[in-house]
Amino acid sequence: MDTKSLFIQIPPQQIAYLTFLFESYEGLAVVRMVDRHRGIVEIMVPPCFEDEAKEIIQDLAQEFSVAALADKEQRGCSELNPKGGTDEIDQGQHDRSEGYRRRSTRAL
Repeated sequence: MDTKSLFIQIPPQQIAYLTFLFESYEGLAVVRMVDRHRGIVEIMVPPCFEDEAKEIIQDLAQEFSVAALADKEQRGCSELNPKGGTDEIDQGQHDRSEGYRRRSTRAL
């Protein structure tokens, strides 16, 4: 299934609320936390529900700050480098177990 990703930044303490809200609209979207410390989340939504998801996000902006993030540079993080930088992973079907092994073997 094709999905469109909407990246937003919200206060970190609002991530659970946002997630529960989208989960209550069964099938509308899936919320994934990208950077919990900075409050960056990805909302994966089917193209047919994109307008509804954007309306919900606009309504939430009445309750707390919501910033739309347009591109990877603004998000500044990746699966393997959550603190930002140039370690971007864009391989589609990334082998998560391999990614975990690479992370776990890095020198601290």
